[in-house]
Amino acid sequence: MREVRTFGKRNPLYNEDKTRKKYLLIFEGEKTEIIYFKALNKKREFVGINPMIELVPVLRSFSEENFSNPKKLLQRVMQSLEEIKSGNISYRTLLDRIIAYMEDNNSVPDNISNRFVWNIMREFCENTLNKKLDDVALNSEELCKDILNLVKDKLSLKSIISNISDIINYNEIIYSEDIDKICLIVDRDKESFFSCENNNQYEYVVNTCKNNGYKLYITNPLFEFWLLLHFDDVNKLEYDKILDNPKKSKNGKRYIEEELCKRLDGFKKSKYNADLLIENIDTAIENEKKYSENVIDLESKVGCNIGLLIEELRR
Repeated sequence: MREVRTFGKRNPLYNEDKTRKKYLLIFEGEKTEIIYFKALNKKREFVGINPMIELVPVLRSFSEENFSNPKKLLQRVMQSLEEIKSGNISYRTLLDRIIAYMEDNNSVPDNISNRFVWNIMREFCENTLNKKLDDVALNSEELCKDILNLVKDKLSLKSIISNISDIINYNEIIYSEDIDKICLIVDRDKESFFSCENNNQYEYVVNTCKNNGYKLYITNPLFEFWLLLHFDDVNKLEYDKILDNPKKSKNGKRYIEEELCKRLDGFKKSKYNADLLIENIDTAIENEKKYSENVIDLESKVGCNIGLLIEELRR
């Protein structure tokens, strides 16, 4: 897990002796949600977001890119926060920070993939050091030096990163349990949660967030339904089709995405005009109240509670 930072550290507000409260936004999706919340932050004055609140997207690190299951994502969040609290990072976290630092600082040639570098480092940890990725990385500075020297030799590089302390702390989540809020934003589609009699992942995520004081925001079935709520005529759509979200045979798009494309010209999951949607955010909040907003009910009912997050940000 790593922050997308506008500032390198928590800043006082208007040079007063006050500290902003951070809402750390952790998304199940990697594109659509981030586009929306970046636009929300850009238009925060229009929306009326409290200036004492800072919105901070938290992205998945390299090894977490395929973590789309909400239970697994939540467990990784808790592991990352425990590492912050204890000061002991895992091998996985260390390797992720090395990858992120090298990528941001152009430390390796463009023709060498992150996956190739990752495999070099992972094999060294697992085969040479006999360590699992989730083991605690003791003596992290010396370990980091050894890993970087290995990468340098394997890739025949003349030089590589020298500032070890910057790497070890690179993109670390800055989180204060007493001030900040963890916000997990996930879908409730048919494929996102696995549930059976002895393994109800939805129940696990709801209860774990409640017990840890995390805020849980769910859209059933998909985040794109929240985007649809920004339009006046969304209530004319068929409830059962929204819930089932069937795939259209001609173009492969599902019902919700197709309806969103009709209303938001040029919509793609990775590119769309989120600013236009933010202009109708009050419509979305009011439309949301016509569906379920309760996280327990959202396991089986169409609805969303992101509007409740927006209302909280305005207080």
